[in-house]
Amino acid sequence: MSSILYATQDKSKSPFLQRVFEQDPNTPNFITVLLSRLKDPDGISRGEFTIGEVVPGFESITSMPQLPVVTTIQPTNQHWLGTIDGIFVNDVRIPTNSSVLNSSSGELIALYDTGFTFPQVPPSLSSAMYSNIPGAQFDTEKNWWKLPCDQEVNITFVIGGMRYPIHPMDASVELRGDNGSPLCVGSVRTKLSLHFPFC
Repeated sequence: MSSILYATQDKSKSPFLQRVFEQDPNTPNFITVLLSRLKDPDGISRGEFTIGEVVPGFESITSMPQLPVVTTIQPTNQHWLGTIDGIFVNDVRIPTNSSVLNSSSGELIALYDTGFTFPQVPPSLSSAMYSNIPGAQFDTEKNWWKLPCDQEVNITFVIGGMRYPIHPMDASVELRGDNGSPLCVGSVRTKLSLHFPFC
């Protein structure tokens, strides 16, 4: 629930998507988000956001398992939280333990945020993802892994029993170093203190 709506109890303060669905009850109650990717050899260069319809070419998503949103104790602190069954790096499962109260054994809780460039995870997860890459170094100042730009990592998330591989182009990002030379870093960044722990 929106904190503004909760504080005012005024339905005119409802979030945008809630108002869309309330205005037209016949609109299918879902959204889809296709994130953009620059320099993609497959040519996917722009993102798309849909309400009540699926991005063409991705119709099979409607037959994937539907998972409930994990609810928080405080209604004003609710985010888009979901469960993750496990994570594989280069086809090897990462041992994980959840520190989130009331989560099932081995079940991770993730905060989904389409507007944040670098997903943030505890140090143990980012280390498992990047530390075995030859030449990888952890930058303690920026809390991310510096990677050789010619190396790639294959990360797969298991959600609802289904495997969702992350494109290697999305597992790292190319920036520019202080001297202007290419600098590649792991796109999954280490966060030492998480408001909503991804674990």
